[in-house]
Amino acid sequence: MRPFSALYAAALAATTANALPEVRPVQLGSECHNYPAFNADTGEAGPWVLWAADNDGPVASGAGSDVSRVSDGASARFQISISVEPTSAKLALKCSNGTLLAYYQEWTPVTRGSDDKAFLLANNRQGGTAMQAHAHFLADGTQQEGVFLGSGGKTTWAYKYQIGQRGRKEFRIRLLVSSDSLEEGEFKGFIRFFTR
Repeated sequence: MRPFSALYAAALAATTANALPEVRPVQLGSECHNYPAFNADTGEAGPWVLWAADNDGPVASGAGSDVSRVSDGASARFQISISVEPTSAKLALKCSNGTLLAYYQEWTPVTRGSDDKAFLLANNRQGGTAMQAHAHFLADGTQQEGVFLGSGGKTTWAYKYQIGQRGRKEFRIRLLVSSDSLEEGEFKGFIRFFTR
């Protein structure tokens, strides 16, 4: 077993389960004024990174979005992940013309995959399901701080540790939709927009 794997396994075993707060997600819509750092002069919001928030697994505070699994010959088709190291977050996102975009060589629309896995993708091809900004309300009606990423009123994500295509340690993320259940090694969390 590699040293990191042993350390990761020990940290995972030692982590006490943090319960996700019970929230009621409210879809704010895809219009850019619903996202943080909206600029009325340009009609755009951002840039920001996606940030792991309120998870019941071993994600470090401040771990953010990164590029994972770039398709050969397609600079604008890649999967988005959450980095293990908070300082590794490099993928910037913004909203322009009501579309959520990610930057890796060029600005590319962000969707969730059309299959059951619902991975977060940047893809310049047709297909996939649009992502939207959401607010979270706690059981007592208090709004949770921040704006959260989701689709169609769903904002809970499944995280799973993996070594990425380029050898980076990361968490693969997929949106839990309808009756989705966790796969082996996955845990739940939210994803929040973070402005620097």
